[in-house]
Amino acid sequence: MPGRPGMRAALAALAAAALLLPAAGGAQAAPAGPVVFADGHVDLAPRLVDGQWRLQARRDEGGAAAWHPLAGAVLTVPDSAKITTPGGQLSLLGPAGATAYLLPQTQARGVVWPGWTTEEVSGQIRGPVDWVFEEVTGPGRFALFTSDAFGRPTVLVDPDRPLPQTVRVPQATHAHANWAFTAPGGYRIRMSMAAGLTSGARVRDEQTLAVAVGDGVDPAAVTAPAPPDRTPEPAGGAFAVWLGVAVAAIALGALLIVLVRRRKRC
Repeated sequence: MPGRPGMRAALAALAAAALLLPAAGGAQAAPAGPVVFADGHVDLAPRLVDGQWRLQARRDEGGAAAWHPLAGAVLTVPDSAKITTPGGQLSLLGPAGATAYLLPQTQARGVVWPGWTTEEVSGQIRGPVDWVFEEVTGPGRFALFTSDAFGRPTVLVDPDRPLPQTVRVPQATHAHANWAFTAPGGYRIRMSMAAGLTSGARVRDEQTLAVAVGDGVDPAAVTAPAPPDRTPEPAGGAFAVWLGVAVAAIALGALLIVLVRRRKRC
């Protein structure tokens, strides 16, 4: 009968186990929307997070640095960033007189100023960071280049060459360049950063940067999804889940023993 002490103890154990398990759907809650980089200073950077090498975005927010995963973030390029292509040395953007979208090397009001830095891992790595552009998808071409004082370009990512392409970034570097897109729409730039740690280990992380080019593009439509191996841990953590399973198994065993003993007495 449910009133027996053994049965009550087993049922209590099962109830306790249920409390330790994550709430149904709690770990699956979707974010309210993408993190949008539309203005101000943003750097792509590697860092060690709980001992794990991660490629993230560092944004200046209220005078302090805030770090964001690239999954769930999107860089926006407004119509105000349109330029008329000069041709010549920049024919990689199209013929002279064509239209492209440009996030410039120097900070400009009203558009995001993206760059990159290895300052966060200085002293933790040996040698440079290999920043590899693995794949670019989108309605147009993407180019990354710097310009000297005379406007002469140094191309870092050339749309006329096959990917992957590697940019070697020295330690303690903070730099900016021109980010150019030749057509409006959603772009996805799959990239990785790799380096050798002072411990001798070689580390690498690959992420996708989502870019919404043009005022008519919904940033949420091009946001990079979380990689399959980066699924957030259920609420309470893995330890709580396994503890809940173990307690549930013990409680179930106790319940079975009580039922068997009860049956034998009948």
